[in-house]
Amino acid sequence: MKNLIIPIILYIFCLFSSCDKEKTVENYINITDTNFEKALITDGIDDVLDGKVSKSSVSKTTILSINSKKISNLSGLENFTQLKYLNCSDNLLTNLDVSKLFYLEVLFCHSNQLTNLDVSKSLNLRHFYCHSNQLSNLDVSKNNLIYLYCHNNKIQTICVKSDNLYTKEWQKDSFATYKVCN
Repeated sequence: MKNLIIPIILYIFCLFSSCDKEKTVENYINITDTNFEKALITDGIDDVLDGKVSKSSVSKTTILSINSKKISNLSGLENFTQLKYLNCSDNLLTNLDVSKLFYLEVLFCHSNQLTNLDVSKSLNLRHFYCHSNQLSNLDVSKNNLIYLYCHNNKIQTICVKSDNLYTKEWQKDSFATYKVCN
């Protein structure tokens, strides 16, 4: 009997320890860019520089202003699913994934080095500032934009939903044209 007690106790201990670790890991999102995490700490979304942020803090965040922070990687941003306002302008970003930010209404991502940006799933997007990047195409045919600033890019054609959608509040390079895309 004595020989069974120690293995049973070790098994129970290991079982509960691994369960706690799984729960802990599941409650956090990895943040690989130190400057991104520092910005989250500054905004009060995170509190310890440890490469992760709690899912509960992220799930409540509707406004994220992390401009001019020398951020080069926003891995983990896809978990900020309640975001309505994102300002990540004037950073070192080459990639930005907003495909899971369905509630996004305002996006400032200008003055980065973005080469590709898909906003087709951000159907609530109204204000979109992506100027001064390296974008070569842009499709806003799924959005109901009021403001679009996409000048100072390499964009030749901007896909829109109808000919009369764009307004004087839209700014593009003179060589860029609008094309109706459905």
